Amino acid sequence: MQEKKSKNICFRDRFGERLRNLRKQKGLSQTDLAKKLGYKQNGPVSNFESNKTPPDVRILTKIAEVLEADLHWLITGQPSPSKTEAVKQLMPFATAHLSEITQKIQGLQEERRDLEIRRANEGEHIRRLVEIQDELQNLHSYYKVVMEFIEKFDDPAGPPDIETKHCVLTQLLVSQK
Repeated sequence: MQEKKSKNICFRDRFGERLRNLRKQKGLSQTDLAKKLGYKQNGPVSNFESNKTPPDVRILTKIAEVLEADLHWLITGQPSPSKTEAVKQLMPFATAHLSEITQKIQGLQEERRDLEIRRANEGEHIRRLVEIQDELQNLHSYYKVVMEFIEKFDDPAGPPDIETKHCVLTQLLVSQK
């Protein structure tokens, strides 16, 4: 039976149920698990189990580690596909993003060089240089996130399907802000 998408982006309706069942199988209370995840109280674990709030990528990874669970199964309820299949599915997406980012970085760097050479209208050019510098910093951060995403392929529990890929990439981007 296929699970429905929940209101929490990228998580299936039964994520909380899987987490709760797995936690109980390991003989842990919500408070025990919360402490192992670095929380002082059980509130976040309770929210995860009731699907009120999804854990971020770092916490998801920690949950899988602490409970000795497959990350893909924990998120989707389905067994992990082979690493080869995951790479086939995700590599075009990651490569396309890297190409777009690289082209945009090169374009902005060329524009910055042009503006530095022509300083006729100093005020406007300086303002644009600052905007370009900010955008370059954002793009470099995004580039790092995409590279980190690609490196996840080295982990057999890395993001295996399109929905999970979107979730992981979104979480990595949010964590960069």
